[in-house]
Amino acid sequence: VHAVDAEDNKNRMLDFRRQLQLIKHLMRPNITEYKKFSTGNIITLAGNDTAKNAARLSEEIRAFHQNYYRPDNMALSMVGPQSLEELEKLCEIFAEISGSSSSNNLDASNSLKNAASHTKQLSQPPSVEIEDIFRVGKEKVVVMHTLSQSVRELNIYIPLPYSQSASYYTVFTTLFSYLLTHKTPSSLFSYLQEKGWVTAMRGGSRFISPPDLSLADKPPAFVLYEVSLSLTEDGWGKWHDVQQLVWDYIEKIQRSPQEEIRLIYQDLYSLSKVGFHYAERESPYEYAPNLVHNMLDSRGVGMIDGGSLLPLTYPEVYVRGSLLGRRRVNSLDFLIAL
Repeated sequence: VHAVDAEDNKNRMLDFRRQLQLIKHLMRPNITEYKKFSTGNIITLAGNDTAKNAARLSEEIRAFHQNYYRPDNMALSMVGPQSLEELEKLCEIFAEISGSSSSNNLDASNSLKNAASHTKQLSQPPSVEIEDIFRVGKEKVVVMHTLSQSVRELNIYIPLPYSQSASYYTVFTTLFSYLLTHKTPSSLFSYLQEKGWVTAMRGGSRFISPPDLSLADKPPAFVLYEVSLSLTEDGWGKWHDVQQLVWDYIEKIQRSPQEEIRLIYQDLYSLSKVGFHYAERESPYEYAPNLVHNMLDSRGVGMIDGGSLLPLTYPEVYVRGSLLGRRRVNSLDFLIAL
């Protein structure tokens, strides 16, 4: 418990963790799964009443461990110089280990079956609708003081619809990041740099909140996309103009012909294919566990390519809907400076 509390004290000094907790705090009450406290501390672990619940805490932790940390809830990743036949025989040793039965048993075989079924989902795009996940007012601008003297940032968070098949939001976030943050002379970044307002601009998914099917009210699942701009001193004074230009540029992307966006994606796919074929070989001791994790995570598509190869099939309906559905009123903006 004190080790967990020490980790929480350490995290309070990190801007990333402080911002993460603020984002969670600003989400609507029905976002139950993602709003959970990331690490916990000596107070929350004791049910917010240390004096009353401390004696029961070790009992609760042991019960949780016994319920979930069991052999029948685990997956085995076997890596070694032996042949496949020899490794399979070694796996049989672990197959003899059994755990107690429980209604909370996580069936790994079902997860693998689900993963296989998701490989066929590219022709079935998910809904592109997503409700407003933030509870703050219309402007939704939050100022956070940083502990670092050299940081001036404007971060814009845009919720995207979740898909069980990771390829959908991988396609969209890769494409959207390129359209929004590319460095060509006519780009938004080049314009902001010429004005002397930004030194860097990047985009990508910040975190993913999958659906919690165990809850009756089914809170919305989402992918939170982040546009991050490093501001100069002049840019800090003009942050509102920078913010407006970002959204003007997003509206320009939304008006772009779909055929033009499709052609850009084909170029990005070709580049990812070259990168995949010439990528350095990854250590099998890292790759194998990650592969098993992806299989159990039911993502299916793109399990073996490690996420570096974009899918050949372009999910136009999802991309078009995701582009048109992004509205400023649903976003959250962070200003970070000393």
